[in-house]
Amino acid sequence: MTEPTLLKRKRSVVRRILVAADLSKKDENIFSRALEIARKHEAQLYIMHVHHAVRIHQSSAEYKEEKFKEISAQITSLLCDCGYTEEVNVITRVVDGGRIYDRINGFALDKNVDLIIMGASQLNAYVPEFVFTTVEKVIASAHCPVLIVSQSVKSGYQSIAVYASKCFDLMRTLDILPLAPKGLGGHIHHYTKQIPSRVGVLSWLRHKFELRAKAKENRFIRALYSRNYSCVQHEKVALGILLSSLLSLNLDVLSLTLPKNSLCRQDPDKGVRGLLSEPDCDILILGSAAG
Repeated sequence: MTEPTLLKRKRSVVRRILVAADLSKKDENIFSRALEIARKHEAQLYIMHVHHAVRIHQSSAEYKEEKFKEISAQITSLLCDCGYTEEVNVITRVVDGGRIYDRINGFALDKNVDLIIMGASQLNAYVPEFVFTTVEKVIASAHCPVLIVSQSVKSGYQSIAVYASKCFDLMRTLDILPLAPKGLGGHIHHYTKQIPSRVGVLSWLRHKFELRAKAKENRFIRALYSRNYSCVQHEKVALGILLSSLLSLNLDVLSLTLPKNSLCRQDPDKGVRGLLSEPDCDILILGSAAG
């Protein structure tokens, strides 16, 4: 059964989930988190692996078919180890070659996926700064939120930080993510920006919209208390300062919309690429860094 949301909605915000699997040790954590989110939303779960065949075998259709079956069996085995049950509808896709981020985003767009789940891609000190990792490339061109799963996975998120640069970022975050079981509770750090006074008709309308959004957000925060969650609101701080204090917050997940050009080394928030490379907690990217 779908987990009840804090505010009444006609349908779940996540109906289709895509997991990008690379068949490494971190896949177990990724599958565990994906199954948990899929159960919350009763969502369709796609698991995709991009396989690069050895050149000598590229012309062999029989080799590809045999290899794809082997990879699919490996994914099924990993799923069973992570507590897979038939209540979650899982479809496995193994595709051949191509640029991995193009394959992932192309499949997500074709299936109208609502959430992409991946593991972190470590930065290599010997690779030039202008070369981006697969995760960074997926984030930069994804049409939906992307969840980067860390090595620390437990059931439900208790300690959450939301760096809200847009209206409703807090509500979007908590609609997507599974909270801790009722009774355990938790705490949320909500980094918001003050609503400035404006002049002019269009500015006045925008100001009214932001005030209404803020009022709805406050109702949402009050509803959190029914789940034993406390919410601490902070005045907006620079992203770099927040990233430098992550260890002291002891978070389970950080949710944010990346500022424009935040994946460039020349940008002042240089901690973003390091965060995506070796995250201490899960990272939910609500918006594209390009947008």
